[in-house]
Amino acid sequence: MAHRIWIYTKENHPKKFDSTFTWGKNDVLLVQINDSKYKGYSLIPKKLQVVNEGTVQIVVALEKEAGNEQQFPRRFMEVEKNVLANKKFVVVTENGENVKLN
Repeated sequence: MAHRIWIYTKENHPKKFDSTFTWGKNDVLLVQINDSKYKGYSLIPKKLQVVNEGTVQIVVALEKEAGNEQQFPRRFMEVEKNVLANKKFVVVTENGENVKLN
């Protein structure tokens, strides 16, 4: 399973999101799973946990979503400003399945 993670900040985000998020207080984490077996699923974040100084674990649930069969699961999450800067990420499902990087 593959995923992509982007961290958007007030200074570095797509212009189309200018008024979508609270940039003065938060950064935005975007998680997308690019494994075709999960097309049509929704991604539900359950927990962000700092594992150590350089790593954050993202625990997710993946649920089948009718009418969305061609879309990869993705989710935007507002997080405290600068908390995730320079971190590596590990994504796992609620049942402990690792979601590997590309």
